[in-house]
Amino acid sequence: MWNSFIAPRLLGFLALTGFFPGLGVLSSEEPAFLPPLVEGIQPGMDIERHPGKHIWAELFTEDLEEASRFYSELFDWDPEPLQIGPHSYVLFRNQGTPVAGAVYREQVAGEDTRGIWVPYFSIDNVASTVEQVVQSGGRVLASPQRILNRGTHAILAGPQGGIFGVLRSSSGDPPDYLVNYHAWIWVQLFALNPEQSKAFLEAMSLEVVEDENTESEQDYIFMSDGFARGGIMYNEQEENGRSDWLNYIRVEDVKAMTKKAERLGATILVYPNDDFFDGKVAIFIGPAGGGIGLLEWNMEAMDEPMEDVR
Repeated sequence: MWNSFIAPRLLGFLALTGFFPGLGVLSSEEPAFLPPLVEGIQPGMDIERHPGKHIWAELFTEDLEEASRFYSELFDWDPEPLQIGPHSYVLFRNQGTPVAGAVYREQVAGEDTRGIWVPYFSIDNVASTVEQVVQSGGRVLASPQRILNRGTHAILAGPQGGIFGVLRSSSGDPPDYLVNYHAWIWVQLFALNPEQSKAFLEAMSLEVVEDENTESEQDYIFMSDGFARGGIMYNEQEENGRSDWLNYIRVEDVKAMTKKAERLGATILVYPNDDFFDGKVAIFIGPAGGGIGLLEWNMEAMDEPMEDVR
């Protein structure tokens, strides 16, 4: 049901996200600084590590002002302008917690997009992961860099073109609890070749299993530590020639949030529809570029880990 409903709309999503030949915008001789991913960690305290978990996202865009306006109004995120070396950056906080960033990146000749959201995944060793990605047919778009207080990250592209980041957080990873509203709850790879994507993620030490909630035998869930971390969905739009990642934000009312996003200037690609995840999902392109999914997940916040509420 998922695939038959969304496949005709994927070409629009992929066309609007466009092609980025490189994202090395944070490279600088000056030390970069960002707040820790998990705040309040003191020396000697135990920290959590969840390799494979989606722990951060950044919007690369020419229009930081529009990104700040849109996401602060849509999700009530608090924007905080920063400088990372010579580069302009906006840190977004959700209820006081760092949730995302927006990076100024000038559009270059040959690109057909204004912006792209890049998901970051927790990883044990950035250097070895970069080497592994290259050996598997992927590319390095931004070489490993140490960010003060944040950790070491790199930005990569898989063999089918999907762009993602890896991050070894110096403060550890957020715990596996149900996230607050307006925080990242899911991530999905729309893959031209799901079997190749499955092998690629397995090479990165993730467990990949068939998604029993869809009709397609080419849809998968990738896992680590017994937790579902994200999905792989077959993208039938072969003519586009590449795969893409889509990040999902948890919302309380997807229909109301979709209307609000459209009113604020978003382009809605998938409206809530009962034939698509029971009407609990929407997908849009923000006015500063970049696609985002909305996922209505109204399970009450609990004091138990996600493993106990799934």
